[in-house]
Amino acid sequence: MLKMIKSMINDSRALHAQDFLPASREIETLTVNLKGYDVAELETRIDNAKYLFDQYSGQLNSIIINLPETVEGISGITTLENLFAVLEAVDEDLTGVLFALADSAASELINALVLVSGFGLPDSFPQVTSLETDENKRTLLSQAQNVSRRMKAMSGQFVALRSQANAAEGADKKVELLIQAGKILLGDVFNILPKFRYRNGDDIQSSSADRAQLLKYAKENLKMNFVADEWLQQIAHVRPRLARWDGIRTLCEVSNGETLELLPIQLPYRAGDSWVSVEFPAELEPGVPFNIDHDTLSMTVHGSRAFDITESQSGLMIDEIVEMIPEKDEITGITFNYNQPNAVAPQTLLLAVTPVQTGSWDWEKLVGILNDTLLRAKQRAVEPDLLYGSTRSEVGVLLPAILANFSEYDLDLALDYRSNVTFYNENNPINAVTIL
Repeated sequence: MLKMIKSMINDSRALHAQDFLPASREIETLTVNLKGYDVAELETRIDNAKYLFDQYSGQLNSIIINLPETVEGISGITTLENLFAVLEAVDEDLTGVLFALADSAASELINALVLVSGFGLPDSFPQVTSLETDENKRTLLSQAQNVSRRMKAMSGQFVALRSQANAAEGADKKVELLIQAGKILLGDVFNILPKFRYRNGDDIQSSSADRAQLLKYAKENLKMNFVADEWLQQIAHVRPRLARWDGIRTLCEVSNGETLELLPIQLPYRAGDSWVSVEFPAELEPGVPFNIDHDTLSMTVHGSRAFDITESQSGLMIDEIVEMIPEKDEITGITFNYNQPNAVAPQTLLLAVTPVQTGSWDWEKLVGILNDTLLRAKQRAVEPDLLYGSTRSEVGVLLPAILANFSEYDLDLALDYRSNVTFYNENNPINAVTIL
């Protein structure tokens, strides 16, 4: 469950007030902090994190070490900060450096590394806990040198971004830079959630208060006893993020016996509304069609404090689906690309025979053969209905001499007109022909 929670937090974005504003709904202050960010509160949190970061860095760097021999101009009792500074100046590590580190100082170093690791700094958790050998202490010191160097670089990057945030215009840009600065300290995967205030708190509160009406049609007509839960279980089959959230809810209920409640709302609020995440009625009320006049936000919320519009809010957007609700009747069609073959076997072959052998073709004779062929084809084009309607069965033998594709072994579809001749010969044999 912890793995799923971690994945959900890292894979979700922070909520803001605009997530609760339908796009087509007019708001008076469209250009002034539409997302409702509480910039001052976020600044305080980020600065507090930096203060704690500096405290842990100072605690690590102030640990006392004794250098029996001179190391780049310093010796005797000094701090790790001084030792690391002179080594960094000459791009050296602790290899070959003689030192004396008291067990109490080594314990302080372990505690300092543990505190720093809380910021998510890679390879900052103590690699050894035993202080029995100088080799273990050297491992700790090498680790501390690496951590101290990275913390110094991170601090410089934070200060630069923090200065940009101070100079930025607009709440959105300030928040963006503050989050970037916070992630310098806490890691890129750390999800910082700014607080915000609703722009349409009355709508949100009204929709929450009218939830029974919102789900009435689904419960009474669709027989859905747990509307939001059934909706989530169905859509989780095709939405991985919602499947993960559904898994967290299941594990929580199995492990703790607690249900992570889903609270549906719909914005903008209107009286007598019905939740459009599931099937909705044809009429809003008798005689009034159920029409959607504005872009509609149909959502489920976990956490009842989300409906306290007097307080600042923060949260995660687990998943969002943007779709059009089709009309009851739609004209549809299907198109597809078809690449017609450029080379096919000939379906008709005309063998032209010259009436007089002259050793070469004459254009007029060739055109005459084509016209004669076309005329004969028209004369021989007899429809089956004409033959079936004839009172003289012997006419069947005069079927047009046409032969379509046929297969000797009936391996494919064929139109073998020879079978017509056979049929008429067997059923209506010609006994006598009278020539008029």
